[in-house]
Amino acid sequence: MNIQIYNSLQELSQAAVEMFLSEINGSSISIVVPGGTTPRYFFQFLSKSLVDWKKVTIILSDERMVPVNHRASNYAMIKKILIEELDDDKHPQVLPDMEKFRSENFENIIRKTNILLKEKTTVSQAFLGLGSDGHTASLFPGKNNPSGSNKSPYFFTKIDGEPFQRMSLSMAFLQQIPKLTFLVSGKSKQEVLKTIIDSKKSKLKSPALRLINNFKGRLYILCDQESYLQIVNA
Repeated sequence: MNIQIYNSLQELSQAAVEMFLSEINGSSISIVVPGGTTPRYFFQFLSKSLVDWKKVTIILSDERMVPVNHRASNYAMIKKILIEELDDDKHPQVLPDMEKFRSENFENIIRKTNILLKEKTTVSQAFLGLGSDGHTASLFPGKNNPSGSNKSPYFFTKIDGEPFQRMSLSMAFLQQIPKLTFLVSGKSKQEVLKTIIDSKKSKLKSPALRLINNFKGRLYILCDQESYLQIVNA
């Protein structure tokens, strides 16, 4: 586990962009990216980077099954911050393609996305978020999160209290990616980050910790001072 600490979310995001760019070699490439609020600077900085985006496939770690103009849509966030800042002829492919979302075609979207993913170049890296409860992607504590037996990259899940379903990459899919990088920011992440760094003493077996404990590739955690503070003072 390689832990890197930065003064701010902006610095953390710039470091993540440099890691993203280091994977680009002129060939077609597929990379998993997170949703939520933490990666906004990450996408903003990427929009200003020199990349042959036509050779890049961006795979969302998870997505809410909502229209593309919905405030909860990860696709909408990436479209606004990254895609719309690029020239029209230099867009990456984004999966799932939520432009085609309709409330009646849930199953069709996930089926087609899983087929497309299996046809794509092997994913070289995944950037993931970390929730204060230990969730990553939409793999939440207490939920039935498909693991080694799940053959499809994406599956449907539902969070109590939310009016919509989600689709998430499975634990099995994430575990086979050769390089995972977690982006961690803010005071609310102190406790969960501590359980991950000191995993042998942790009684909390969160989805993120399960993923990390069973991961065989290169693992990086990029965190800011706010999220790391409690560990330093412990």
